[in-house]
Amino acid sequence: MWYVDFGMAKLESLDLNRLLTLHWLLDAAHVSRAAQHLGTTQPAVSRSLRDLRVWFGDPLLVRSGRALVRTPFAELIRPRLAHAIAELRELAEPRVHFDPVTARGVVRIVCTDYMAVLVLSAWDKQVAPRAPHLDLELLAPSRARADELESGSVDLMVLPSRTPAGEGELARVPWFTDRYATLIRADHPLASRRIGWKRFAELEHVQVVTGVGGTSEIDRAFRQHGLERRIALRVGTFVLAVQALANRNRVATLPARVIASSPVPLAQLQTPLELLPFTLDLIFHPRMSQHPRHVFLRQALLTP
Repeated sequence: MWYVDFGMAKLESLDLNRLLTLHWLLDAAHVSRAAQHLGTTQPAVSRSLRDLRVWFGDPLLVRSGRALVRTPFAELIRPRLAHAIAELRELAEPRVHFDPVTARGVVRIVCTDYMAVLVLSAWDKQVAPRAPHLDLELLAPSRARADELESGSVDLMVLPSRTPAGEGELARVPWFTDRYATLIRADHPLASRRIGWKRFAELEHVQVVTGVGGTSEIDRAFRQHGLERRIALRVGTFVLAVQALANRNRVATLPARVIASSPVPLAQLQTPLELLPFTLDLIFHPRMSQHPRHVFLRQALLTP
């Protein structure tokens, strides 16, 4: 029913306003909400959806109970369409001079709580004195954040360079370098001892689950030796991981910079684990590469 000859589906045959309608339809998966964004009526959006279905040869949105869900094809084109609409917005808006002294608004940066300490330090030192009216919002990582970079609702992400930031091409600039350390409380019974793989695996490990996905290098190292470490506790922040070391004989392999901001006296456990240093990247969408406000933020944050 939805077959179409794509040889005939040329851009010149489509009213480009329909692409904006499609953008909001796919974003909201809701006809009424799309109409509100467009400042038009629900019947008008429904008529546009009917025509778009014919033009694309795909139902785009199908009903599931009382909700509309995107088809696989709609999911495929959604991020590309959002990028195209964002590019058109920049083309339609005149380029204006950015003055950090008078600039207002909120800068949203995605980072873990450990990285937030670094971000906040750089912000207070390099951004706030030059842009006193800009506000900062720090957001926890999630798999959806890459899409928010594309839509513009998030400005920057800070992630280790080996961590996937999401599908598609995102720009990355190296920022900080750190290394991993296996941490225990200062009076831990093993504080002055070196242990092997088997003993190390048997300890009560604390794992930080940040929401950015990817396979743990630590677990990969254990598996190379035919072992699985015991994860006695999973937490969502590095602050909680450090706190979990205070009253029990737990261990946590964390970025070494965590020690500097820890309220708990810590020691490093000597283990056979050897992990390479890692780099924290400042990540942004390529379409913001030349945006004056964004250029200022990146240059300020990257200033030593």
